[in-house]
Amino acid sequence: MPVEVALAMLERDGTWLLQLRDDITTIVAPGRWGLFGGHLDPGETPQQALRRELREEINWQAGDLPFWFSHTNPQRVAHFFRTTLPVPLEALRLQEGQDMVLATREELLSGRVWSPRLQESRPLAPSLQCAVEALFSSTLIRPLEPHHWPGTWSLLEPIFRAGETFPHDPGISEAEARRVWVDEPQATYVALDPADGVVGTYYLKPNAPSLGAHVANAGYGVAEAARGRGIGSQLCRHSQQQAQRLGYRAMQFNLVVSTNDAGLHCWRANGFQIVGTLPGAFRHRCFGDVDAYVLFKQLAGF
Repeated sequence: MPVEVALAMLERDGTWLLQLRDDITTIVAPGRWGLFGGHLDPGETPQQALRRELREEINWQAGDLPFWFSHTNPQRVAHFFRTTLPVPLEALRLQEGQDMVLATREELLSGRVWSPRLQESRPLAPSLQCAVEALFSSTLIRPLEPHHWPGTWSLLEPIFRAGETFPHDPGISEAEARRVWVDEPQATYVALDPADGVVGTYYLKPNAPSLGAHVANAGYGVAEAARGRGIGSQLCRHSQQQAQRLGYRAMQFNLVVSTNDAGLHCWRANGFQIVGTLPGAFRHRCFGDVDAYVLFKQLAGF
């Protein structure tokens, strides 16, 4: 079972607080720059664990710690929180690790940061690289406005027509697609790229009425030319944040096609678990009847 950790992306005046991990080969990412935080103790929520770790590591009593996103790999589930650091570096006391610095955007994007104590530059830990990618992506995610629809339809139409991931009629009309994607959901967002326009989109709505309305459902689409750039993960993380803001306590995907390898990898990397298999539930245009999965993630406690 993956280990859960909680990590803090703390910003002060356009710089971000980093911890240089010890050169101990038995720990994760030895000798690399990472974020302050650590493992969850039994019974702790990620936010409770992070508050404890910040007290233990830098002698700082954190205020509000807004949840940012989660990332999962086979070894661990990392819950990232992002907020400002209201005190100067000198007010903190390093109690774990070799060094701490406030790193600039340029340093973070370079992949190496200078250590004043060691007088040398060190690389970033994988978890920090993940946070940097999320922090500095050029893609802007914002609520869909009427003028975004033509670009959104251009993105969605080939996905509908393919009949490989969406359960709707591949011959769906533009008007029906707009009803499904924009009119009926509670909220719809688009990912905008300065050069390519609309490169991704998602919607949020209750997964069920009334007594099941505290669980969100979502649908996602990424432009074919923009795939492989992590936009799906950005949309997934953003949708979890917005779902929490709207009062949802969990998210559920009802029909994830088993042949959708990219989607399954993305959702599982962002903390979703397969909780059920529906044998032959999707009529794939190429492969015939294939299995589909139900995916679920709790959002409460962050």
